[in-house]
Amino acid sequence: MTSAKRDRLMCVLLVILVLSLAGRGWARVKAWEGEIVIPTYGWAEDVNPKFWALEEGSKLSTTVKGAIIYPYTMQDHLYREKVDRTYKALFLENEYLKVTCLPELGGRLHSVLDKITGRETFHLNNVIKPSMIAMRGAFISGGVEWNAGPQVHTVTIVSPVDALVGTNRNGSAYLEVSNLEKSLRTRWTVRVTLHPGKSYLDEQIRIFNPTDAINPYYFWNCTAFPNKSGTRFIYPMTLGTDHNGVEFFDWPVHEGKDLSWLKNYETWASIFSVDCIFDFFGAYDVDADQGVVQVADHYELSGKKAWTWGTWEFGLVSQKNLTDDDGPYIEVQSGPLPTQSEYGMLLPRQEVAWARARFGPRCTARRHRSGSSG
Repeated sequence: MTSAKRDRLMCVLLVILVLSLAGRGWARVKAWEGEIVIPTYGWAEDVNPKFWALEEGSKLSTTVKGAIIYPYTMQDHLYREKVDRTYKALFLENEYLKVTCLPELGGRLHSVLDKITGRETFHLNNVIKPSMIAMRGAFISGGVEWNAGPQVHTVTIVSPVDALVGTNRNGSAYLEVSNLEKSLRTRWTVRVTLHPGKSYLDEQIRIFNPTDAINPYYFWNCTAFPNKSGTRFIYPMTLGTDHNGVEFFDWPVHEGKDLSWLKNYETWASIFSVDCIFDFFGAYDVDADQGVVQVADHYELSGKKAWTWGTWEFGLVSQKNLTDDDGPYIEVQSGPLPTQSEYGMLLPRQEVAWARARFGPRCTARRHRSGSSG
């Protein structure tokens, strides 16, 4: 090779290197703390603790009746006057997605905006409008909520949790929410990472038992997705079961009815997969050509749940009570246990942790791990 050719080659390689480094700089994910104003129907906490297991005539749902929430108090004083409220917010943003997290409302992902299409990835509720559904009363819909127990919908749905943002050397950025749950005394942590040039979110979840006793653990995340005439559950299973794992049915067609179509549910329904051998599941709107996908190792993260309010009047009214103008929704939920009637057990100072990828055709599976933390 002549010196002239060698010099030209070196120039080309230098240009490629500079452009590569510059591209990496441009693609770094932004992470910051800020504020967001959301119209809100307020609520207040009862100053007196409640022991529902000892009381009759609870005004909560049958799911919550009998639950012991002490030392938490009820959040059952709901206001019907709407005012603008400023919330602390955490933000992640790359070329494709902008993520908004609300630490004061359980660390939920309030919005994940697809910047390419200008549409929300999940169901966006443009108001905070509680209804009496959660363990402590007030429950809000939309986005992604984290339920680390004692059960769904949990004690921190509309309560503050710890939260922060950070960056990684590879250009990705993350937001991390965590909380020490007062009833079971377990600490849960969720880290949501957004990578440069990627249109999906990586989630890492950890539950740790800091006590000297064996403690139960529980976790389900709840992703809301719009429920329209073309919405389907995409769950690659052949058998489903109910909330308690007692009644079983074929999937997707059971007794001549295709249960993957949301329009075929007259009343509310809670569906769990049984022995699903695939890592993915989600929901898809055939009319909007838009969907949501979650991917995780099915050997380690088996819980796949589908929920709908159904098409009956009670379900439609219940959803209207949670929003002003943003319509009905469904829930795509995942967890480490087969159904929501089951609990795992952690030895003293033991942890369980796992990861998943969410949204987009380029989702990749992540490995689950469990063990002890020193």
